[in-house]
Amino acid sequence: MTQHHRAERPIDQQVDEMLEPIRTLVHTAADVQSEFLALCTKRTAAYLDLPRQLSACRSPSDLVEEQIDFLTTMQRNYASYAEAVLRTAKPAIERAERDMAADGRGQKAQPQREQKSQQQAA
Repeated sequence: MTQHHRAERPIDQQVDEMLEPIRTLVHTAADVQSEFLALCTKRTAAYLDLPRQLSACRSPSDLVEEQIDFLTTMQRNYASYAEAVLRTAKPAIERAERDMAADGRGQKAQPQREQKSQQQAA
């Protein structure tokens, strides 16, 4: 290895270290988008199936039961989506907090948050 290559390697490592948070952010955003598409697919399928289910109702109680099932499933789908997004985003958020604390920015941000909460309480 020449001296020129030895000098480049630390710069490459520095660039990789600088890009790592961006990679994490992009991967997290892609995972969240994937979760959103899964939610949209589930909800679209449920809406498309609703007329068939409602047409099979033979009494008002059947209709109410189908509507309750539809809304209950919708609630579960959205709750599952929210849990998946939080689970996906949590590592990226924790990493950002660690990086900010290591840079000293997290310590500066804390008093500002406290200041705002004190102003809101007053």
